[in-house]
Amino acid sequence: DKYRITILPEYLCWFINHPRTQEWIKAKARGSSILSIAKSELQELEISIPSLEKQEAIVKIDSLQKTEQNLLKNIQLLKEQHIQHRLNSAIK
Repeated sequence: DKYRITILPEYLCWFINHPRTQEWIKAKARGSSILSIAKSELQELEISIPSLEKQEAIVKIDSLQKTEQNLLKNIQLLKEQHIQHRLNSAIK
């Protein structure tokens, strides 16, 4: 079928969690303590669907960015632990 559109689940997840999409969803959400969005509102959400290759690249870049963020957090934690260890050693 030449009109068949393929969307990767990982790409759709990335798209839905993208800050711009989240802003749109929050603007449409209703409720006081528990927000919800009407099906009719959700049907208005336009999903950009690039080629499969671009979807794969976006998902890979997002994954690499998350890995980098985790590594940087771990490096910072190890630095802090190292400094605390050195300070504790200095006062003993």
